[in-house]
Amino acid sequence: MIDPKTNLFIKKTFSSFLNKDAINGEVNYEKFSSGVNHVSTTILNLATKGAVMNAKNQDYSQRVK
Repeated sequence: MIDPKTNLFIKKTFSSFLNKDAINGEVNYEKFSSGVNHVSTTILNLATKGAVMNAKNQDYSQRVK
């Protein structure tokens, strides 16, 4: 999904196979105050293995030039 006002990603979903096991997931995006878009959370679902992985990106720091 793309924000029509900014043309930045909001969310991506996917499905595929890892060997013979189905895997699907979701990648969510947020925007920094500078306007830079970044991945904020990721969810991976490996249903055949009973595994769900949730990842959250945090603690970004801004470099001073």
